[in-house]
Amino acid sequence: MNDSIQDVIRKCNQNFRILLNDAHSDQVDLIDISAYIDDQVESINQLIQDEAEARTEADADVIDEVSVMLSHVAGALVYKGTVTAESGITGENYKKGWYWVVNMPLTDPATTSITIAGIDCEAGDMVIAKQDKTATLANDIDIIQSNIAVIGNSEIDTITAS
Repeated sequence: MNDSIQDVIRKCNQNFRILLNDAHSDQVDLIDISAYIDDQVESINQLIQDEAEARTEADADVIDEVSVMLSHVAGALVYKGTVTAESGITGENYKKGWYWVVNMPLTDPATTSITIAGIDCEAGDMVIAKQDKTATLANDIDIIQSNIAVIGNSEIDTITAS
């Protein structure tokens, strides 16, 4: 709750206690108490309405800012799980940036690769959608092989020395 609303409620409570004390000493009429309560309720309702409008505007601003930031993020990927057949990808209305990790089907332990868009893929390979789904899977995806060896510093030194 907004601090200004809490401050108004505290002030209302304090003033109401004063009015009740005065009412006990016959210094104030019940009509005055009723009018005071009506005024305070109206003030609180207005503050709550103002806060809700300000929050809605702030929320819209935050959503706009997040959208702008996301539009500047290059190469953001969304993991969609494992895939054991091409149909696991073509069956979805995939979007640019979605990716799957190839896994071998459990039904055939002898299977060491599956074919996705005409390319043999092994367990651990990544299939990345480089654009939203079109009619041609081969144009929509890139496949990153997992069995590429890491080149260490010594290999780089050897390559660059020759």
